[in-house]
Amino acid sequence: MGYHPRFEVADQGNLVTTNTKHAELWFANNPKLERALLARTAKYSTRYDVRLYALSPEGNHAHLVAEFPGCNRADFMRDLNSTVAREASRCTATFTGGNLWARRYSNEFLPAPEDIEDKFFYTVL
Repeated sequence: MGYHPRFEVADQGNLVTTNTKHAELWFANNPKLERALLARTAKYSTRYDVRLYALSPEGNHAHLVAEFPGCNRADFMRDLNSTVAREASRCTATFTGGNLWARRYSNEFLPAPEDIEDKFFYTVL
């Protein structure tokens, strides 16, 4: 199955959602993996000059609200998802390796500041 094309837009916010494979609960009650996700997100947000508004690791997925003024969302997500997958094997005894993520991330554009605010509260509450 093919994927729809990805567009990078510098002046719009993004709601990015990444799901774990088989909806497995890798982030539930796993503060070590959550800290790794937060640390890697901070690292790559700085590297790629991302305006990060919210990040919420849920049990089997993670939401991210951000702007990518350098049109580098794909690079950011590639690096973030690959390092978090490596961290999962270090932080979770039952994770045997392989794919952590189910598929490519989904992205929803947030064209207005009100949309960013709405998704911010959706993500953090």
